[in-house]
Amino acid sequence: MKPKVYLLAVILCCILTFAVWAGTVNLPQTGQTTCWDAYGDVISCAGTGQDGAIKAGVAWPNPRFTDNGDQTMTDNLTGLIWAKDASTPSVGLCKGGAMSWQDALGYVACLNIAIYLGYNDWRLPNINEMKSLENIGQGGDSGTWLDTQGFTTVESSYWSSTTCSGIPSLAWVVGLTAGASGAVGGAKTNGNSVWPVRAGQSGSFNNAAIWQTGQTNCWDSNGNPITCTGTGQDGDIRAGTVWPNPRFTDNGDGTVTDNLTGLTWTKDAGTPTAGSCTGGYMPWQNAPNYVSCLNKASYLGHTDWRLPNITELRSLADYSQSNPALPAGNPFTTAQTFYYWSSSTYASIPSEAWLAGMDGGYELADLKTSFIYSTGYVSLPVYVWPLRGGLPPTPTPVGCPQATLSSAFALYIPNLQYTPAFGSSMNLWFNLVSQQIGGNLYFEVSNYGVNQGNSTPAGCPQATLSPALTLYIPNLQYTPASGSSMNLWLNLAFQQTGNYFYFEVVGYGLNP
Repeated sequence: MKPKVYLLAVILCCILTFAVWAGTVNLPQTGQTTCWDAYGDVISCAGTGQDGAIKAGVAWPNPRFTDNGDQTMTDNLTGLIWAKDASTPSVGLCKGGAMSWQDALGYVACLNIAIYLGYNDWRLPNINEMKSLENIGQGGDSGTWLDTQGFTTVESSYWSSTTCSGIPSLAWVVGLTAGASGAVGGAKTNGNSVWPVRAGQSGSFNNAAIWQTGQTNCWDSNGNPITCTGTGQDGDIRAGTVWPNPRFTDNGDGTVTDNLTGLTWTKDAGTPTAGSCTGGYMPWQNAPNYVSCLNKASYLGHTDWRLPNITELRSLADYSQSNPALPAGNPFTTAQTFYYWSSSTYASIPSEAWLAGMDGGYELADLKTSFIYSTGYVSLPVYVWPLRGGLPPTPTPVGCPQATLSSAFALYIPNLQYTPAFGSSMNLWFNLVSQQIGGNLYFEVSNYGVNQGNSTPAGCPQATLSPALTLYIPNLQYTPASGSSMNLWLNLAFQQTGNYFYFEVVGYGLNP
């Protein structure tokens, strides 16, 4: 009897109509397009694996921002609406300028009472919203770039509404000018600027939506827990896309898929030694070589590992946690509470690269030749955490077998490379037809077989099925009943409910 494998087409339908699949976001590009060596000299990006070469994520819309003509600016990437004047101006009884964190929350509340610029739903942005304004291609001077985009008087550092949960007398501060860049914890009694934001009405571009930080509690300026209601803190507002549940899927093959972003990470986050690939902490210049070695060794059955950019690393952070700042109950092992290298160079000083601290969520830059980050008080090692995915391939080259999905939801996969846990890999083809069971629509494998030969033609994208039955379709041509056809990529994870087996969509996107 043929095995029956079902795909949750309810989720797939959401993809094909480009509605937001609940809990999923597409991370944007960082803005970096140049590459540098370890000493800060510009080099060709080809084959480096750097952020400027990979350019992972959603390309920014052009124009990035729209001046709404009412002293507000819409970010066409995230859909958020910001005050055009970023100087924290005084407005009537609302006194501006640099201020403490508690005063920042009060300042925004005052703006709402004053119906600032015609609106009464301003809020202090959370850490993810503030970080979305950065252009990593500008190094630490995103402020100058933002001025060229239509904003006025961008200041050096801004409060977020997010508390540093490990030390709740601190709140997260985002720097936007050289010398003050990154994300660090600042004493809530310090003075920083305020840049109010409100929810957009247009939605995000290609689902590059801001996601929640994970923070659900609130604290006063001394770090004492308080009731969240009416505070305007991150734990009160909880702005952003809600995380899926479960947040992560253990694929059973040494990899973990983040169901929020669709990215797949190594389960072992300790930079392990794998064969001839020496792990442990290392300088940035060794990190691409380590990842390249993993790919040559087909680490965990894959050859497309890469060094994450700084946005991808930050997407793992749960700002309600510390040491490590990862979501509770995550399946990762040996996650470090120190630092991880990103593929993103600090463009203001290109002999440095961005690193992410999983102790609390810090983002800092350090010399690429260093394998120890020194805070001035303590020296902390820097590790590497490889990932894969997030890179929609180009359309299928002419002459390559093409996976197709018809308007009647008939799915055909002509080349599927299956790697079992034991034995040799094999190249299969699948025909699937839609079925309705219990009010839900699924895809049933109606026919299948082994292709002659054991490989996809050279240069053609390869659909793969891992030993843990994680399915990746890099090129799927969908022809709707009306409108133009489109080319998609899909990541699917094996699931079982009772006696039914199916693949759940955990990542997807539109190919360029």
